[in-house]
Amino acid sequence: MKQLVVLILTLSVSSMAMAARVDRRENRQQGRIHNGVKSGELTQGEAAKLRHDQRRIERTENRMRADGNLSPAEKAKLERMQDKESARIYKLKHNDRQRTAGDNNTFVPPAGGTDAAAPAESGVNPPPAQ
Repeated sequence: MKQLVVLILTLSVSSMAMAARVDRRENRQQGRIHNGVKSGELTQGEAAKLRHDQRRIERTENRMRADGNLSPAEKAKLERMQDKESARIYKLKHNDRQRTAGDNNTFVPPAGGTDAAAPAESGVNPPPAQ
């Protein structure tokens, strides 16, 4: 009987530790998104997509916890979802697009190159070179 109580307490503590770990990771990823917008590494649109994905992970987690327990398979799925989202945050923050501090949706091509995806200027042709 005593061993059963110890086992239940151990599993309970383990589950709470995992929950805390998942929550800490969600908070860190939200902070990375916030800092990316603040530093100009992310546009508002990119941040909105990332925040939407974070909410999706949180909703999934809440559904999984509805029965009061996270199974090992559910924990693994949450880890995979968070890994994928972490990689996406990194990719968007390091996509060689620079934003100006005043307008996070302005595209500035990386130094030393051009980008065909860059928005057209004013639509007026520049004067010919002499």
